[in-house]
Amino acid sequence: MSKDQIRKTMLGLRRSLSRKRRQQAETLAADALQWLVQGSYPVLSFASFSSEISLWAVNGWLAQQGRLLLPKMTGEGLEIFSITDIKRDLQLSPLGILEPNPELCRLIAREAIRLVFVPGVAFDCKQERLGYGKGCYDRFLSLSPLAHRMGVGFKEQLFEGDLPTASHDCKLDALHLF
Repeated sequence: MSKDQIRKTMLGLRRSLSRKRRQQAETLAADALQWLVQGSYPVLSFASFSSEISLWAVNGWLAQQGRLLLPKMTGEGLEIFSITDIKRDLQLSPLGILEPNPELCRLIAREAIRLVFVPGVAFDCKQERLGYGKGCYDRFLSLSPLAHRMGVGFKEQLFEGDLPTASHDCKLDALHLF
């Protein structure tokens, strides 16, 4: 299967998850991720949108501690900002994703990031991921070699077999699928 065929199939599968299944996974994710990221270092999370697993409980917890970082798409790349108030500091992007408002948030150097929650459309047992096809995360991760890359999603997003990869695709360090 091609990347586009896998994307279509896996996005359809993710969209078909029941409300009950989503809530179960999101509760498990909140508990596990909060336990995993105890400490004082900031965490680059993602602003869940569409049918992605919701990390808003974890994001709120991290923001209260002054440890939440979120990305903003800029052209074909990502800029990272510190978020202290998820209700005040975010604005809707043209793609319908909540992103940091640069006028209210502090820009963070990518070298300072040690842990990244990475979204995806699909993941495999070799810790490869398939994103949405724009390459934003792969470009960012390739320039952030010190960051621990943790794929986060639903267990249904685990692709049976190996995902097709290209030389620019960045492998994950860990997978946490709920």
